Amino acid sequence: RDQYCAAKNSSILQATRDLSDEYSFVATFDGDAMLHPLCLRELVTPLVRDGAQVSNGFRWFAPPTPTIGSIARMEWNLGCVTMMHAMRLPWGGCLAMSRELAVDPEVREIYARSFGEDMALGSILKKRRARLAFVTPSVIVNREDISLKGLLNFLSRQMIMVRLHHHQWGWVLGFSTLMFVFVCVVCPLGLFHSATRPWSIASLALLVMVLIVSMGAVGKSARGMVAKRGEDLIQMSPRTIAFMLLTLPVTQLLSLIANARACFSKQMTWRGLTYRFAHNPPPVAVFAPTTTFPLDLPSVVL
Repeated sequence: RDQYCAAKNSSILQATRDLSDEYSFVATFDGDAMLHPLCLRELVTPLVRDGAQVSNGFRWFAPPTPTIGSIARMEWNLGCVTMMHAMRLPWGGCLAMSRELAVDPEVREIYARSFGEDMALGSILKKRRARLAFVTPSVIVNREDISLKGLLNFLSRQMIMVRLHHHQWGWVLGFSTLMFVFVCVVCPLGLFHSATRPWSIASLALLVMVLIVSMGAVGKSARGMVAKRGEDLIQMSPRTIAFMLLTLPVTQLLSLIANARACFSKQMTWRGLTYRFAHNPPPVAVFAPTTTFPLDLPSVVL
């Protein structure tokens, strides 16, 4: 295992180290991803026909039990998918790239010094103005439940990857923080003052309408694509939507805590490995229980 990157990055680098010329594309998936039969075909199509350098699907959480943690993660993912499309961010859990990109020395060097491969790859694509294709039929359904503690660790890891590797990480974390302040502080406080009460009620009503429409539209689209594969998803019934609205403050609060942890954490445990973040990484044994790599990776990427 490489001593200065995440274990997933190390696996990708090892698998593509001596890539034969007979291979035109490389696809990577998370170890817990349940792929449908046409997933590879769907991912490779825009690379062949449209000249894209990278293509990816997206993750959809469909917990079997609607607990607070599971619904909050589904809620967070809904906003995350929207933001990833808007900011052209790839997702490494279901991703394909051209062979040229997989063996590119700059890409491999950055992978070898990165905590999250997809965020680092997104910055490379942005710098090169390379095309990223989103393959909406390639929905990877995750049916696992999660506790609130597990969700906080999950969100913290996602935000740490943004902090380390995304060239606009301040905007991403800032937007999430402003959402918490607006939803959980400004609007509720405005209800206690007669002068601001109409504005607060109107703002909360608008927020609820946007959430209901987005949940319904995205959920219906995901269910339709998954139904073609003989699978089903949690139904967006009025009861489920009401539960999601009540869970919204929890989601926003956990996101805020995750943002703070991303800004100040100096280590993160992921899949049994503890990674340390340092500006000047000391030499570490290849199979040491901790991995250390620099914090100033965004300057390397750009």
